[in-house]
Amino acid sequence: STSTSDRTGYIRFSEVQQICAKFYQWTESDAQAASLFTNQNSQGCSTGRIDEDDLQLYISNLTASKPPAAFDRLLSYLLKAVSQASTEAEEQRRRTAITQLFHHWDWDNSGFIESTELLSVLIKYNDWSSQQGKHSAQLILTQRDDDMDGKLGFEEFHKLFHTKSNRLGPDEFDYMLFRIQRCVEDSQEDEKQGLSTTFRPVLSSDLEEKWAVSTPTTPLLLYGTHIDPSMQIENLGSSLRLTVRSYLVQHVKSERVVLKELLRWGVGRGNWIYVSVDGDYHNLDKFLRNLGVLLKQQPAYSLHKKFRLWVMITTPYLMRIPRILKFSAITVSLSELRAKNEVKFQNSRRESDDNDLIP
Repeated sequence: STSTSDRTGYIRFSEVQQICAKFYQWTESDAQAASLFTNQNSQGCSTGRIDEDDLQLYISNLTASKPPAAFDRLLSYLLKAVSQASTEAEEQRRRTAITQLFHHWDWDNSGFIESTELLSVLIKYNDWSSQQGKHSAQLILTQRDDDMDGKLGFEEFHKLFHTKSNRLGPDEFDYMLFRIQRCVEDSQEDEKQGLSTTFRPVLSSDLEEKWAVSTPTTPLLLYGTHIDPSMQIENLGSSLRLTVRSYLVQHVKSERVVLKELLRWGVGRGNWIYVSVDGDYHNLDKFLRNLGVLLKQQPAYSLHKKFRLWVMITTPYLMRIPRILKFSAITVSLSELRAKNEVKFQNSRRESDDNDLIP
């Protein structure tokens, strides 16, 4: 499992090539030839990847004539090579992800993250007041704006995110990135609608209404695009003195973690489990079905009375959600909540403007 740098459960031949180069200290061409040989002699040759059985066969052939002490030594060298290759692959993956985020965030294609763009996303990501957001945005610009032009260029943005995320594990990094992308999209939607940074598409009170009529056996399914309700759910849980455990599902390994943690921390100890799932995830249908089956299998008396399952899916429709999960669930359309709160916000702003006109 250490070798799967992208945590898919498979090892791509490009990963095999990197590991061979580190382990044998080969040139790039030698490593490429070795990975090609592994490809041709594995069942995964047509898919461009090898599975656990292929890897075990490869290790067995490599160490067949080795005594125990030599086997342990060779395996430690191999693990070191895997670690080095994985670290380099992860660093490259993060650089690529941050670059994509910069271009996604720079919605006016100016080549910079303007102070207003930074402010809007910070407020949504942290569910801050306008004043808190302005203070934090100014602090970031003071610390990271090297040329003091009031905005973040590409290199300044990279340095900022590297500093903020270098201590995060891969899953924590991905979850942070996932949330920021939703907040960026939400801010872009506000820009189109001419809404100010004080507008909230989802309020904690909206979610509290849904929680109030829920039970441990009724999952709360939130669906919609361009909106991140994570902080509102965390704030609601905190106000109720409950622990919220958040997860992002985007690969097979994270699926297994969620299903395990759901039983341990949710069902058993009464924590809220909040799961974000990318609507484009290839295994979405199966994962949601497994969630439904797992909940269905739990006797009602075994469910902690404080436990709740929140599932956020970045899809505009409910069609892909299996019946076993949807049947007993409370469904929440984030798009409908946004439209409702937008009307309230606009009416409130008009009333405020009218009051200003009264002599």
